[in-house]
Amino acid sequence: MFICRVWDIARPNSVLCDFKNVHKGPASAISFSSFKPALLVSVSHDQKLNFYDVIDKKPIKTVIDGEEPLTSVCFYGDGHTIVLGGINGSLLVYDLRMPSAPNGRLSGHESAIKSIDLIHYK
Repeated sequence: MFICRVWDIARPNSVLCDFKNVHKGPASAISFSSFKPALLVSVSHDQKLNFYDVIDKKPIKTVIDGEEPLTSVCFYGDGHTIVLGGINGSLLVYDLRMPSAPNGRLSGHESAIKSIDLIHYK
């Protein structure tokens, strides 16, 4: 069984919430939204992108990409764009208002995308 666990750092050894059986393997990466701080997302080699509400302590939605195992994830500061990194070196850009399929794909890396960091300028 694989668990995505959120710890309460204000209280030592205190788990804020557990999301069980959300991936078929270990989560590769997680990211919190800066636009909606209660929104957490995780990705895994099982090709799933999962959304959670850490305040209500419940999973919100699962989006299955199916293109390749996912290794990294990052929210963009506009509140509706998310970028996923894949094991084959691709970046997938999603608009969360229509998350059923990526609306952009960037290639160029020869190995897995291990980390993504985006800066939003207003």
